[in-house]
Amino acid sequence: MRALPIARTEEWDAKAWAVAQVRASHTPALLASFDGTLIVANGHADALTEDGGVAPALRQFLSDTGAADKSQVVRVGVKSGGQTLRFDLTLLPLPYGDVLVVGREMTTEANLVEALTASRELFRDLALCSSDFAFELDATGVFTWVSQDGVLGFSSAELHGTAVKEVFGDGEALSAFMSGEPIQAREIWCRAKSGTERCMSLTVVPVARGGGWCGTRGIARDITALRLHEREAERLKRRDDLINAVVAAMRAQIEPRRIMLAAADALLAATASERVTIRAVRKELCVSVGRASEGAEAGLIAALGYQGQTNGSVSLARDAGGMPYGEDEQHLLEAVVPHVGVALALADALSAVAPAREDDQTGLLDRLGFAKEARKRLGAIARAGRSGALLLVALDKAPESDDLLKQMAREVSSSVDVNELAARLNADVFALLIDERAHEAAIVRAQRLQAAIGGLAVNSTICVVPVEANAGEPLDALMSSADLAIDAARREGRSIVIADQRER
Repeated sequence: MRALPIARTEEWDAKAWAVAQVRASHTPALLASFDGTLIVANGHADALTEDGGVAPALRQFLSDTGAADKSQVVRVGVKSGGQTLRFDLTLLPLPYGDVLVVGREMTTEANLVEALTASRELFRDLALCSSDFAFELDATGVFTWVSQDGVLGFSSAELHGTAVKEVFGDGEALSAFMSGEPIQAREIWCRAKSGTERCMSLTVVPVARGGGWCGTRGIARDITALRLHEREAERLKRRDDLINAVVAAMRAQIEPRRIMLAAADALLAATASERVTIRAVRKELCVSVGRASEGAEAGLIAALGYQGQTNGSVSLARDAGGMPYGEDEQHLLEAVVPHVGVALALADALSAVAPAREDDQTGLLDRLGFAKEARKRLGAIARAGRSGALLLVALDKAPESDDLLKQMAREVSSSVDVNELAARLNADVFALLIDERAHEAAIVRAQRLQAAIGGLAVNSTICVVPVEANAGEPLDALMSSADLAIDAARREGRSIVIADQRER
């Protein structure tokens, strides 16, 4: 596909602009037509011009640029004064059939590279001035010359005459040392003489004689300390992020189970686990997040404590056959254990304040606890002139397993914010009292909750009962409206219903 031509406007004279660029350039620049006719050139471009036109080496590139109508970057060699000058040129087609050429002379750099490649003695002299490890390999992969200090614990005497694969193995290091293409600062991990893993930055230049590859020359730098420092900095950042997440979760929650769930969620994300379980010692206070298969293995387990006393445990699990836990996850767990221990102690203390108000199986408020707290919240809403909503979630049938029930409770409790209430009223009914000033927002939250419940293969009907500002309606009236609306919705096959305020 040809590029779209630049729009011609009276305000912009492309040729005048290009001529100005040529004259203002401090590097070789010229303007020519596609057929090689020279229009203008500056004093730095003398080597690129010839007999009033452009040098022959440049003409084909001008023609190609015109045919493709695309800019391109090329390197050309031009004979001048008995030597070959090399230029890196950028060719830019203009809308009137001309080409703007701007370049940079690369003769010195190109000659230096050729000298380094061709001159073994010069390479050795430069290597002696460097603190890096320098080497030469022949076509069989044997070190024919190495710098005097050796590398990674190997002396120059041990390396000289030895095959590179005998020193660094036949993996990534061998292919890099024996590369047929130039390599610039490639990082490779290999074993030092002591057996430890080390990281080297490797630069390699292939050596050719008689038109064929005959070995390599290069320089290697041990950068292990730098990479280990970066790895440690990343580990410390992950640890601090995890600690901050757990502490923030503790501060944001007031219900015991939700405190533990928030801490478990933070651990799940930070350690890439399939499941995290936090369990108290002195009572049946336990949460488990994640959905690992039954074959998941507890890869990491740590005891939790508070004020010198063990108060629980935390376990991290991944599916069988998955990646095993490493030192990074172990360090993360060790760093966060004291904070999770405090979270568990706080959750345990809050549970002990009013144990009768919680459902034993889910840790949510039970019917009596919800009634007591909901009446307080409704009174506060009425006094403040705010609005809210009561959500009643009726399942088609009670969950058949404890795991499914716990997942249901987690989805319900995660749907409420701080200072809102979540409860399990009986085997198949959950309730939420939320603080939403816009009833449309309450409906959106009901839709999200139903989608989450549906993801557990559980069918439900959710009723949204708006709580009007200044209404001061009793909880019993709201619950009665919700029951009536759910019965009607089930008969009509609806999954989300809004209670009709006129029926209250």
